[in-house]
Amino acid sequence: MHDVSTAIAIGFVEQSKRLRAAHYRAEAERFRGMAETEPLRSVRRHFQAIASEYEHMAAACVALRSRSLRERP
Repeated sequence: MHDVSTAIAIGFVEQSKRLRAAHYRAEAERFRGMAETEPLRSVRRHFQAIASEYEHMAAACVALRSRSLRERP
């Protein structure tokens, strides 16, 4: 019983990380699109910086996923 509930919990956590990473990548794309159409350079750079942060967060989710998979027995 314990193994099944543990497997379900691990599956939920892994799926959550994938969904979070996908959301962050989508937000990064949205901000990149906003940057492309922004005429003010300072605002454009701000949007690009936000997009970069979202990409960094997505990469961190993937790294967490990879690390947790390696740590499994």
